[in-house]
Amino acid sequence: MNLKQFVNIPVTFVMRHAEKQSAANLSITEELNLNLTTRGKNATKKLGETINETFPSITIYSSPIKRCLATAKILSLKNQIKTNHLLGDPGAFIYNKKLAAQYFVNNNPSLPYIKILQGKKFAGMRSIKQGTNLLLNFMLSKIEKTVNLYITHDSIMALFLAAILPISMLEKSTWPNYLEIAIITKEHNNFFCYWRNEKYPIIKDYADIQRA
Repeated sequence: MNLKQFVNIPVTFVMRHAEKQSAANLSITEELNLNLTTRGKNATKKLGETINETFPSITIYSSPIKRCLATAKILSLKNQIKTNHLLGDPGAFIYNKKLAAQYFVNNNPSLPYIKILQGKKFAGMRSIKQGTNLLLNFMLSKIEKTVNLYITHDSIMALFLAAILPISMLEKSTWPNYLEIAIITKEHNNFFCYWRNEKYPIIKDYADIQRA
């Protein structure tokens, strides 16, 4: 997608981190400390050149997790990086890490999020609507002030996009790929999201939170 079409409108970018090292046979705690692969670093550098050429002044918000911060540092050049726990560790959908930890013991960190997409409720975890409201309020409150890029994880992006768009993320295969970007815009006082070459109006229940 040509980013130049978004230069003169309020816009924000939500992106999954770059390719990380293999998590095979690692515990969830060990997996949190994985770095980027060489291929991931190179892809990030190439993407960063495009973003920085189009938007010379951009603020980057990152999950505090190592792979997201590594992505942010490659993208940032001279731009500011800020960390935010809504984007990871624990993320917008977990409000009590100790309570939620019991659901992540099987080395399948995606499973609780898939269950939330199915409507399940877990101690220490927010519903899809609660978590999405937190994220969207945070992002849209800044959309007319600065151009922002939010770097997060596939699980958080999957729940977020499934809530604000008329799409399904129930299958892990549909979740965001490495460095895949969702673009949120404000056009004529309406909010839209560009995702996988489609333009969607943000679902009314969520779009209205910034008009109240």
